[in-house]
Amino acid sequence: MSDIVSAGCSGIQSYQREAKSQETKDTAAELQEDIQKKENKGWELIEENPLKENTDTAIEQAVHDYYEQKTSENGFAEGYNNLTIYLKKARYEDCYIAFVKYTMKIKDIYTEVPGMETLYLRKEKGKWQILSEGAEDEILQEAEEVASHDDVQQFMAGVQQDYAGAVASDAMLAEVLTDLEQASSR
Repeated sequence: MSDIVSAGCSGIQSYQREAKSQETKDTAAELQEDIQKKENKGWELIEENPLKENTDTAIEQAVHDYYEQKTSENGFAEGYNNLTIYLKKARYEDCYIAFVKYTMKIKDIYTEVPGMETLYLRKEKGKWQILSEGAEDEILQEAEEVASHDDVQQFMAGVQQDYAGAVASDAMLAEVLTDLEQASSR
């Protein structure tokens, strides 16, 4: 009989450990959600949130993967090269607004087109996710807020200058870009 009681107690203890383990996992998930919602102090101020070049290899990999995917879905681009990622903190911890400078190789055109794209990065389950298409209004407002900073405006002006220089240097490129612009406005 004592063996049955011992086995029963052992089973209850095992069940209690499993329940406690699940409770710990649930609490950890809730804490992770709270961490994501913890606000970065001064994120909206240029003095406290300067534009910085990325040094995180995981972010770099996520952005490279994003542009590889974009190339495979794009009918006219052969690739996005010379990716340079600049970051500003977003409103919440583990979130960044990335300003990505690149050169795009268009099929059958020698000169690559300088460009830039704004991406929102959020760390989820230990991996960087890129939110771009259909981004929430709050995310778009955050991006607009930090994009209005002088350092980002200077960065964008530099990219615009590079773009204008490339277009002016290659008549075929200018023609293809005009055709692409007209096709996208239809």
